[in-house]
Amino acid sequence: MHILSSSATTTFNKSSIMAPALVPFLIIFLNFPVIISTYHTPHLCTDENSLLLIQFRQSFKFNKGASYMCKELDKPSYPKTKSWNRSTDCCMWDGVTCDEVSGEIIGLDLSCSQLQGSINSNSTIFHLSHLQSLDLAHNDFMSSPVHSNFAGFRRLAHLNLSDSVFSGSAPLELSYMLNLVTLDLSLNENITVEPQVFELLLQNLTHLRELSLEACGVNSKLPRNLSASVEILNLASNGLFGDFPGEIFQLPKLQVISLSANRLSGRLLKVNQNISSALHILDLSYNNFSGGELHESVGNLKSFNFLVLKDCNFSGPIPESFGNLTELEGMYLSGNSFTGHLPPSIGNLEQLAVLLLYYNRLEGQLPDSLSNLKSLTNLDIRSNLFNGYFPSTIFNLTKLEHLDFSDNSLKGPLPPNITGLPNLSYLDLSYNSINGTIPS
Repeated sequence: MHILSSSATTTFNKSSIMAPALVPFLIIFLNFPVIISTYHTPHLCTDENSLLLIQFRQSFKFNKGASYMCKELDKPSYPKTKSWNRSTDCCMWDGVTCDEVSGEIIGLDLSCSQLQGSINSNSTIFHLSHLQSLDLAHNDFMSSPVHSNFAGFRRLAHLNLSDSVFSGSAPLELSYMLNLVTLDLSLNENITVEPQVFELLLQNLTHLRELSLEACGVNSKLPRNLSASVEILNLASNGLFGDFPGEIFQLPKLQVISLSANRLSGRLLKVNQNISSALHILDLSYNNFSGGELHESVGNLKSFNFLVLKDCNFSGPIPESFGNLTELEGMYLSGNSFTGHLPPSIGNLEQLAVLLLYYNRLEGQLPDSLSNLKSLTNLDIRSNLFNGYFPSTIFNLTKLEHLDFSDNSLKGPLPPNITGLPNLSYLDLSYNSINGTIPS
């Protein structure tokens, strides 16, 4: 169409000196070439790149089961490459992005494409040397290795190979991809990331903002000197061991840490009072910390939205300073050995939607300040040692959907306003000394 505009403009300028009698013919002339020129508009994509993509597609068959997880993630799953046709511009193909000037392919998103087959070291995909983003997530590449050829994409900023049945050792060459901003190898259970490669990924890739190696066979200590650029660090379900490095709280841009289901030990260290942390999510669940109390200084991490410390072997009281975490939306402290009273400062957390305290040794009366938590949808304190009268103020929390007070030592009559929770779908008060009948 750019050629068209130029041609049409040139013809029109010439027509300005023509006799009026020629104008009708000129209008026909101007309209007619538009149809022809549109038909002959050259493709932005080169023939070479078009052929490379078609040859890559021919390595696979389509299998809906190859992308089964996409449904769970609420992502559309369909064979994107099925519609590719060499008679059309490959820059218009599903999943393909081209540079608007050069026509080179700079992005390839084949996630959830139901691809099943192997990626060999001589695959034509490795000839797309201008790629800046490559997403092959949620397919079945039948235990193909993560070839060192991936490191040949020198311009690549985003690489996602997650949940795609890759296997073998992650190559050292990945740590040479200095332009990487995001790297996701997660949920490839037959991949291993050797300690040297793991350390270099965290230290060499100085532009890296997101690293996800969940369930990637990382058996290593967590390095203390991580890249300051990291914003999201997902290392869940690996074999990380050793002490949790307190220095991680010093990273100025870190927003999400997921280290659940590892073998971390030691204790959470004191957090500097003057720290300027961007941390929103901390998940250390299912580790084997050395017991002991959570330090009051954890309350200095005031940017927290979600604090997930389930089954971590923590003990002692829940710090009063948790009341400083006023941005919290979810607090998950179940399956530990916390003791003592629930601090009244918990009532400061007015944005809290989920509070899970079950399977601890908390005792005493529930604080009246719980009635301040107007955003609560899920409150679960089962299997503790709470006593005293059933707190009628709980029924002021009209957003509650799930309420479990079972297996405690609460007593007294069931409050008459129990029917005042319009959204409640689950209620368990069993194994207490509470009297009364729950209306049907």
